[in-house]
Amino acid sequence: MTSPNTEQLEEATKRASEEYHAVLFLYLADRQCYGKKLEDMEHAILRKKDPFPKNVSDACQLLIG
Repeated sequence: MTSPNTEQLEEATKRASEEYHAVLFLYLADRQCYGKKLEDMEHAILRKKDPFPKNVSDACQLLIG
């Protein structure tokens, strides 16, 4: 197995940071308005699907849907 180079590490870090912020954005959203959508996404994970958005823009679009 080869070690990742600096560029690959930076890209992976950037992608992980974007996904983290997207999930954080969703979980800080109003549970009264968006609770059902968030529950559905959590249940999808149990079915081994990945419903979570990859960036904040996609998270916003998901909520306003």
